[in-house]
Amino acid sequence: MEFEDLIKAAVPEAEVSGGVGRSRSFEIKLNDELLFSKLESGGFPDKRKIVDYIRDYNGSSKVTAIVDTQSSSCVIL
Repeated sequence: MEFEDLIKAAVPEAEVSGGVGRSRSFEIKLNDELLFSKLESGGFPDKRKIVDYIRDYNGSSKVTAIVDTQSSSCVIL
């Protein structure tokens, strides 16, 4: 399932948009505040944690950045 679909399933009223950013970047913003940055965390986000945070966000508090990344079973030698 695509990230957008996961978010929409948890928060049907959410507006999800995407765009091309800097090379090697992947950022998620919530209400124009940075929620996740691949450049800062070094990996891709744990999708479930992102979706849960968005679902539980009340809209009135400051966004707290998530730094947890998805576990990787890929080993590059």
